[in-house]
Amino acid sequence: IRDREQTIDNKEKRISELRMKAKELEKIKFVLDYKYKELKKEIEPKETQIIHMKEQIKEMDEELQ
Repeated sequence: IRDREQTIDNKEKRISELRMKAKELEKIKFVLDYKYKELKKEIEPKETQIIHMKEQIKEMDEELQ
């Protein structure tokens, strides 16, 4: 019985450790999601600018021809 109780205690400790790790990972995930969204916001205007510049280049090429 003592061996089983010790095994149960060890398993409960392991479960507790894993839950703590899961909480830490959730926090990290939240931070990374926030950073990802911020970077995505920075990229969008640049993509629009690239599209506009490509259109200008196309117009200039047509004028040259």
